[in-house]
Amino acid sequence: MSRTTYSPPRHQRGIATLLIVLVLGLAVSVTVAATLYSLRGAQSQQLTTHSATAAQAAAWRGVEALRQYLVAVDSTVWPGWVGNDTKPVAGLAALGVSRAQLTSVQAVGSDHYRVSAQVTGQSGVGTALTTATVEVVYDVMPGNGLPGTPPVCHGMPNAPVVFNGDVRLDGAGTQVVDDKYDYENIVVSGKLTITAGGSGKVSGCAKGTVNVSGGDLADNGHLHSEDDLVIGGMNFPAGARLWAKNITFNGGSGGPVGRAWAGAYDTVVYADGVAVGEAKVGGTLIGDTVTGGTVTGGTPWTRGTVLPSGLAKVKVTFTEGKGSADEVAFLLNLPALDLRTALDAGTGELRGAAAVMEQLSGQAQPAFRNAVLTFRSAAIFGGAITQGSGATTHINDAWGWNLSFGSDGRSYDNVRAAGSLAIQYKGVKIGEFAGGGSIWAQSGSAAGTDFPAVRGRTAGNRYFGAGKQLMNTALQPAGFAVQDGQSSLSPGLPGLPYCDVRINYIDADAYRELSNYLFDSNNGRPQLTIRNVTRADGVVIGDAVGTVYPLLDPDPEQLKVLEDLFACGSWAGADKGCRAMSGNGKWNLQPQKTPAGVFWFDASLNVRAASAIVGSLIVRGDLALIDAGGSKLLEAPNFAGAGKVCGGRYIPTNLCASRSELVTWTDAEGKPHTGAPIGNAAVISTGGMDAQGWTSIRGSVVLGKRVTVSGSKVNIEGSLSVGNNEFSKIDIGASGLKVETPQDWKNLGQLPFCSKGVESTPSVQATASVQWSRYL
Repeated sequence: MSRTTYSPPRHQRGIATLLIVLVLGLAVSVTVAATLYSLRGAQSQQLTTHSATAAQAAAWRGVEALRQYLVAVDSTVWPGWVGNDTKPVAGLAALGVSRAQLTSVQAVGSDHYRVSAQVTGQSGVGTALTTATVEVVYDVMPGNGLPGTPPVCHGMPNAPVVFNGDVRLDGAGTQVVDDKYDYENIVVSGKLTITAGGSGKVSGCAKGTVNVSGGDLADNGHLHSEDDLVIGGMNFPAGARLWAKNITFNGGSGGPVGRAWAGAYDTVVYADGVAVGEAKVGGTLIGDTVTGGTVTGGTPWTRGTVLPSGLAKVKVTFTEGKGSADEVAFLLNLPALDLRTALDAGTGELRGAAAVMEQLSGQAQPAFRNAVLTFRSAAIFGGAITQGSGATTHINDAWGWNLSFGSDGRSYDNVRAAGSLAIQYKGVKIGEFAGGGSIWAQSGSAAGTDFPAVRGRTAGNRYFGAGKQLMNTALQPAGFAVQDGQSSLSPGLPGLPYCDVRINYIDADAYRELSNYLFDSNNGRPQLTIRNVTRADGVVIGDAVGTVYPLLDPDPEQLKVLEDLFACGSWAGADKGCRAMSGNGKWNLQPQKTPAGVFWFDASLNVRAASAIVGSLIVRGDLALIDAGGSKLLEAPNFAGAGKVCGGRYIPTNLCASRSELVTWTDAEGKPHTGAPIGNAAVISTGGMDAQGWTSIRGSVVLGKRVTVSGSKVNIEGSLSVGNNEFSKIDIGASGLKVETPQDWKNLGQLPFCSKGVESTPSVQATASVQWSRYL
């Protein structure tokens, strides 16, 4: 079936659009600039004819890169942005371009533009530095394509702990500590089951059902679910926050719970008046747009235009292709948008969403990003909050669709029920109630006794008694001060919490070139390739290409290096040390010592270390950290610090700027960082990890499959990501895990993942050619 994409009426092309693509498009990244650059046909001849020096050649490469970007002009990209026609354009350093500046943009006729620019190339350094500047004029006919986005080879994890799978936490000591950072502790792509004992403290979200039958929430913690949340037993700290599709309290004590929120409007999403998708949205319904309720009289409200709130991110799924492999979905980060200016309170129209919109999947929909959006409710999604008699906790803020309180003697400061509220016992106290439907005091009597203490208003009727009798105006029980029949009253719904469990697929081969010590085999014979390693006295034992050391039959000089690195000769037997580590398809690493650096293995790895390891272990397969007596510490290079990594006998030159300093780099936003991203990873494994008694891992752990803990609790300082390569069943046993984010998270949290990026999509109608040029 062919896909029909959303395409609103095309807007007038404008000068600002050209400027946008030139300025912002070129600033995207060095990678895109280098990728788009090509010299073909006339451009290649022009370069050959006019460049007599390396600097001139660099300038002409910049001229061609500019021309390539002009082909990707789209009149709907970044609308309303007003630039400065002399603003410098960055991102061409990889081509030897030091400066690219627009000097003018002029309309020529109805469909062409004359764009003038100056491009400066440079070559050499210091006193040998030369430059050349070319002034160029392009003739441009804009197209309707999109500029590309570059691959990014670094990024922060979505949470300290990311599980792609169904997770069961049985460990009494399972803890995640990140009090200094405002994001999830644990994010789970499947179901989450918590049965931990009293010492375990967790917080986080899941896309599947969350079932809790023991354990604690972290202080000021939360449990969110895009599905149901069922509490069988839990010790709530004061202020605990719960949010889900539906919430059921069968047990639980402590607290009071700060909030319990459930339910969203199931909406049709309109872009410029055209129905394009679906979304679960929180907010309130606009009274003038309501078309009816679930009962006679139009209450409670279910259908109408939603005035969205900024409480939750919203996933928009395009209707066509929903559930298919090519599903198109966007994520609207509404909490990041100023709804006071972006939202029309009378119509519900949302403008400027492109600033907080991210495409999650599917083909590009540029028109949707810049459309005026509205959300029309068609039904209610979830919203049930049920508190059984076994739950002995108070709730400060309860908000949902249908609420049922069956626990006696509990108090609620604020209760919002967009649908209905049922109260079973007279001992319940509600400070302030707002209802969009009915309220039912099940314990109340016709004599006006045994009613709960409630103050508030509701749009529907009041009922009492086990038989649900309609309460007339003459019956005014003491303490039950609820006004019924309040027109246009609906407290709305909180929406659905979005659990961001996006992960990066792990390909161990992507890190081969970053390794210092590469263990693989050649025709079945194990070998070690040493790369980018220099001895402290300046002797290079492995250059950038790499020096190969055979492990079965090294010559005397090679053996001397190997023994100095790993103390190979301290064992008897061919299967130990580093001479013959490959056996049964696995590597068995049993060093008395190890150099600092990045280690890469072409198969599964068993490690029995007699001393601490300072390094990153990159494994194509499973990793087993086996208790062998000695130290049980694995430190990623950046966590160990420059002294241990750069100040030793062997120096990994790709990680060190000097004997006392790690390398520095600057991200795409211009922010400086210390330590290469690969140096923040203690483990990257395409399979799973089995930690047998290893007590401390300083550095992030990224696993393609599962994690297993046995013996002592494993303490990870960094982040933990499990199931990156496949949805897994994850069971953390009684030993437990503790994951703690480090103080210098802005540097140490960066991980070496490369996104795929998006190629530019130039329109076939777009043209851009050089009309005139000269050297300045």
